[in-house]
Amino acid sequence: MKKVISIIILLLFVIVYTISSSVPLMKSIVKVRSSGNLWYSDNHFYGDMYNLSNLPEFKKPLNNTKASVVTINCLNNVRDVNLYAILDSYLYDHINDLSNICRIKKFKYSRWGHDEENYKIYPDSSKNILLIEVSERSIRKYIHKQSILDKLSPVALIVKEGAYRKVMNMLFNSSIGQNLEYNLFEYQFLNCLKEIKATINYKWFNRVNRDVTIAPDKKYLLYNKTIEVNPKETTSSFLPVTNAEVDKLVEDLNFVNNYYKSLGFKEVYFSVIPNPVTILYPQYKNHNQIISKIYSHKNLEIKLIDVVKDFKNSNLQLYSNSDTHWNDNGYILWKNDFIKQINNLN
Repeated sequence: MKKVISIIILLLFVIVYTISSSVPLMKSIVKVRSSGNLWYSDNHFYGDMYNLSNLPEFKKPLNNTKASVVTINCLNNVRDVNLYAILDSYLYDHINDLSNICRIKKFKYSRWGHDEENYKIYPDSSKNILLIEVSERSIRKYIHKQSILDKLSPVALIVKEGAYRKVMNMLFNSSIGQNLEYNLFEYQFLNCLKEIKATINYKWFNRVNRDVTIAPDKKYLLYNKTIEVNPKETTSSFLPVTNAEVDKLVEDLNFVNNYYKSLGFKEVYFSVIPNPVTILYPQYKNHNQIISKIYSHKNLEIKLIDVVKDFKNSNLQLYSNSDTHWNDNGYILWKNDFIKQINNLN
């Protein structure tokens, strides 16, 4: 009997692991479980920092802040621009709106950290522009010329996967941990228990999830990887950055700018979305100023979509309280800067 039970448990584990390793299956499961049923999971409505901490006082819907920023007008309503973009989750959550921005005729994108979304360029005779967007915490990881060329290239750089590589990608899926947790533990009927445990740990022992820090004013949950100074991590706003490192980043951005323009691109734009702590708590520690060091570099040639000044000067709420991302106010401020660039495109 014990042997039978062991075999059943092993089979269940293999099934759950296989499902959790499959990108298409996980997308389908999330879609089904978000629509309301016995296995319903509503955690994605409240932000990734809430999902990690389970602190009930931060259980606020991501859309709880109504956008106050008005989108500026487009001066040219002709659809004559092809937009190619390399982006992360900040803009990925708005791709439908991004594809409808003024003058955009065709929109193709590739997403950082998602190898299946590498894109081969097929520019036509229209005005082609390239947008390279990255969050502050990912600058040092992704902003290298080869990383950019691998994500969006006119050359077929991606070798067709054979059976061995498909198996290896499944076994070593980078999202396997969070997928397993989602499939095993993220169910609405368990939320109450997780919140009780999180509240006891916080109120009695002053402990929260190791990936989360409660902001000094207790209004936001901050992602520890953006505030901890750990030489093994490159995501922190406070990890020192050398002049040589900034020089190399600028050199690679200039190479990319010139390379894509040599292919006929009308313009190449670069934009960094600041970590929440950079805008909300700039005096939290000794900030490394990596964005301003890149943007103000004397040799930088690539055009910028710079929202940092707009964010710092705004009195509006721009970030979600329990998520690492901006809210609609932050996105519209960024979009307005992008529209200004497109309005100036000849």
